[in-house]
Amino acid sequence: MEFSYEERDNGTQTDNITCNHEEEINKRVKSELNVIQQQLLKFNRDTLVDSCKGA
Repeated sequence: MEFSYEERDNGTQTDNITCNHEEEINKRVKSELNVIQQQLLKFNRDTLVDSCKGA
């Protein structure tokens, strides 16, 4: 007589952890993009003001 044991993992916990990491990464990326956007807007404003003064 031979017995076989098949372990099944539905992956729920792993998927949940992965999802949480992805959400955290997405939040960080969005935050960093927001900072970069604000820096670019400031640079553009400053550059425009400087070019208008020089003209």
